[in-house]
This record gives sequence, structure tokens and C-alpha cells, in this order.
Amino acid sequence: MKYRISDVARILGITPGALHFFESEDIIKTKKENNGYRYYDEEDIFRLLSYFKYHSMGIPLKDIGKQFSGKEKDRNKVIERVRQSRDKSIQKIAYHQHLCQLIEDYLSECDKIPVLLGNYEFSQSPELVFVNFGQYGWISPQKHQQEQIHRWVDAMPATRLSVLCTEWENQPYQSIAALGYSIRPREAEKLNLPYDEENTIVLPPLPCYHTIVIADSDFAYSPGKIFVETLQNIRKRNLTPSSAPFGNILLVDVDGLVTHPIVELWFPIR
Repeated sequence: MKYRISDVARILGITPGALHFFESEDIIKTKKENNGYRYYDEEDIFRLLSYFKYHSMGIPLKDIGKQFSGKEKDRNKVIERVRQSRDKSIQKIAYHQHLCQLIEDYLSECDKIPVLLGNYEFSQSPELVFVNFGQYGWISPQKHQQEQIHRWVDAMPATRLSVLCTEWENQPYQSIAALGYSIRPREAEKLNLPYDEENTIVLPPLPCYHTIVIADSDFAYSPGKIFVETLQNIRKRNLTPSSAPFGNILLVDVDGLVTHPIVELWFPIR
């Protein structure tokens, strides 16, 4: 039986141009009637359906083309490609399961916004590795650091955009802070993220004064401002900060060109 190109394309959910491409890859061979109209027969349909079967398993087009062109007469190679595709699928499952857990952790943090925005609680901070790439924090003009930063950015959402208060003692009205990235130590080890000891601080789990704030629009230029009000509040309660406060950016409210980061803050106290 003869099948028109438009009918085959509609059934398979592809364009006639895609069928022409399959012809160029030797997966099918078009025929012509006496009047010049092109068509496909049962053999072509069978080859196309077989292509979609292998394609659905993640086999690359070029490898399917080798099989159907007759250049590769070895069924063992076909089976091995399917086995490799299965192994890649298992890796993808593990990746997406891990990604789902990271997203779930992030959503749990976002769920705290209505409760802690403008309010406080006493809670234990998470253990984190904080890395800062010099005065630029999130970015660096140094090429060797740029490669490291790319690894940290590529590891999101396991890595977080963070801020660490570097001058917090006896600073009632101002604070200086460094921008950087943070990650849980176990995740850092798993991902084998690069960092220099001089740029890295391990933040242990500690009892903390815990809150969420909305930062001013100049946060990227003056990140230390977000710590001032809470530090004042802590001292008014006769509590004593024990080590450097830090925070993770949860969300960013955007109004046109103006951004207001929403930051979860942790203030270790004695």
C-alpha cells in the first residue's frame, strides 16, 4: 500500500521536512509514482516506527542511522547501545530524585517566610560551607577563580547565594558583610566542589536567633545592612552574639528594575 508523506507525518507527529531528513540519514527511502508524487510503503513505515522505538529509549539518531543504513550489521552493538541508554536513564533517575529532595528542602524554607518575616525564633542553624571569592564575592576577575565559580553556580540548587557578616562585634549601627556561596558539607564532598581554604569558612550548627527579612534594593552593594536591626534587637534582649551571623537568599521580590531579596538570617548566640 502507498502512504502519502503528509499522512505519515501527521500520524507520527512530525513535519514532512523531518521525513526528508530521515531519508538523508538512510533510515527510509522514498518512492515516486509515475506522476512524480512521493510516497512510502509498509517497509518504510516499519523502519520509521522502529526508529521511534529506539529514539524513545534515548538512542542518538546517528546510531540509529548506522543500524538502518546497513553499514552496521551487528545486533550486539544495537543491544549494547540500548543497555548504555538504560544505564544513563538510571543515572538521570538518581539525579532527579536528588533534585526533588533539594527542591523540597528549598520549599520548606520558603514556607517559613509568612511565619518568620519580621518575627524571631530560637533555632539551630544548619551546618554549611561558605565560600567567598575575594572582594567580589559571587564573581571574580581572576581566571582561575572563574573556573571554580562556574562549578559552584553549576551545582545549584545544592549551592545557595549567601551572605556572611564579617564585622559584627561592637557595631551597633552598621555591619560589613561578604557575599558568597554556601552548601552543606556532605553535598560539597559529593560534588567535589573546588575552593581554597583561605576563601572558605565552615559554619557549624549552633543555637541561633533566627529570622527572615526583606533587604533594601541596594543589597548587592551593601549587604551588611540586613544584619543591623536584628543585632540591635539581640542586644536589647541582653543576648550575646557568639559568632558571625549569616544568611541565605530565599526569593527576590522584583518591581520593575528594583529588586528586594528575601533573606533567611541566622545569628549564633550564647
